Amino acid sequence: MPIVGIPYPINFYFQIYFMPFVAKIILDEILFKKVRLMIDAQALMRVRKAVESNIGERVKLKANRGRKKSLVKEGVIQEVYPCIFTVRVNIDDRSVQTLSFTYFDILTSNVEVVICKNNERI
Repeated sequence: MPIVGIPYPINFYFQIYFMPFVAKIILDEILFKKVRLMIDAQALMRVRKAVESNIGERVKLKANRGRKKSLVKEGVIQEVYPCIFTVRVNIDDRSVQTLSFTYFDILTSNVEVVICKNNERI
């Protein structure tokens, strides 16, 4: 039984009057996320190209490992892959360690990479 003066159910009025506003808000949010993802993808590509251009160069690494733990090493950028890059680090005269990092680690400042020859930060 409808309420006096309201011939249609309340959700009908909600759909007519408020749905365009809700749809616009949702659409704006989706577009904002797409733009943000495109910017992130472009930033990742810039970082990857910077790392690719310095293959074979000596670098200083400072990696945050959480809970006030950090890793500070010097090594050589060895190889570049679509999602990661590897750095060869000499531990002592006889042993070599290969560390891998993602490009997103550099973007989020979990890893700082500095080129030794010109002190340029990637």
